[in-house]
Amino acid sequence: MKIECPHCHLSGELNDQDVPLDGRYIDCPRCNTGFHVKKPATQGWNPNLMSVCPHCNYSTFTDEMFEVCPKCGLQGSVYQEKKRKQEEAEQHKQDMERLQRSYRQDDFIKAPTKEPEAAIPLVPAPVRYTGWGVMAVAALVAAFGFFGVMGYHGRDLYTQINETALEPVSRGAIFLRHGLFPWVLTLYGCGMLIVASQFVRLQHWALKGLEWGGWAGLAIGAGYEIADFVGWVRRSSDSPSLLYYLVGLMTTLFMIALWVALPLALIWWLRHERITDEFLEP
Repeated sequence: MKIECPHCHLSGELNDQDVPLDGRYIDCPRCNTGFHVKKPATQGWNPNLMSVCPHCNYSTFTDEMFEVCPKCGLQGSVYQEKKRKQEEAEQHKQDMERLQRSYRQDDFIKAPTKEPEAAIPLVPAPVRYTGWGVMAVAALVAAFGFFGVMGYHGRDLYTQINETALEPVSRGAIFLRHGLFPWVLTLYGCGMLIVASQFVRLQHWALKGLEWGGWAGLAIGAGYEIADFVGWVRRSSDSPSLLYYLVGLMTTLFMIALWVALPLALIWWLRHERITDEFLEP
């Protein structure tokens, strides 16, 4: 077939087999102008003619061609135009995908998947500060009791007390008076340290454990002061005055108030909603 550039009118020949039915885009070798070349339709040939309907598969099973399907009414021209637009849209989509991949080469490299790490529970500030405060006080109590245990010498006290006592004092009584309390403080302080360390880790049992520890501290302090008051009365003369008992009682009540203030404050705070809400079951 003969072709001609519409710009510089350069003419030439082109094989019909190299031109598809919908035409071909060619660049002029002289002026580099592009133009579209369409294959001339042969006489009696219509590209819209069909032998089989692509919609309902109707066919005459002969060489007869039709442009409008006699069964469903599909027009060949409409079908060819729709098919051409679909092919152009698909080609445009593929071209855009190639363009995007050419600009983003790193899309082909996938980072290795990481295993999800176990979530570390965040300790709320009220729980954290309460636990630290209890651990600090418990460490002081345990240290005070430990030094008392290290400073207790039962034999020396037994000899010293019996030298000046009007009646002999047993070793058990001396231990209950001077050696038991340091041991109680040491064990109590160590126990509260352990419970408080689990409290800051949001262990549910530690909340109740700290409350029990508060009640235990209250009982230890009150019991010690009451025992000291009993000793105060026993150390008195045969006929002590009322003022003597009053001074001892007021001193005991004051010391009990000091002992129970901190445990009661701890128990009240542990029952506060700012603490209990953090230990609710999920």
